[in-house]
Amino acid sequence: MNLRLIVPIVLTLAACDPYASIQQTEDIDAFEQYLKDYSTSPNAPTAKIRLEEIYLKKAQEEKSLEAYDRYLNRWPEGIHRAKAMGERRNMLFDWAEEKNTVESW
Repeated sequence: MNLRLIVPIVLTLAACDPYASIQQTEDIDAFEQYLKDYSTSPNAPTAKIRLEEIYLKKAQEEKSLEAYDRYLNRWPEGIHRAKAMGERRNMLFDWAEEKNTVESW
């Protein structure tokens, strides 16, 4: 096979993949759409890892049960699952301690 024919084809296919335009963002919707549209892209595994990190970062910033549950629902077997569960548990304990009501405990 002629290498001079293969290189332009590979470069053309790479140019069609918009991963470079989203990789520095923290836009969950953009990553979700990218993975939907380009699930077979060589960049898809990296995009999945980045998306999982963004979900966890959002949960850590919001410090809410809902945010941690969004992460855990989207990534039930995620690589940061144990960390998210621990942070969720600590966040709930701190909340219950702050409220100090029968309902919170």
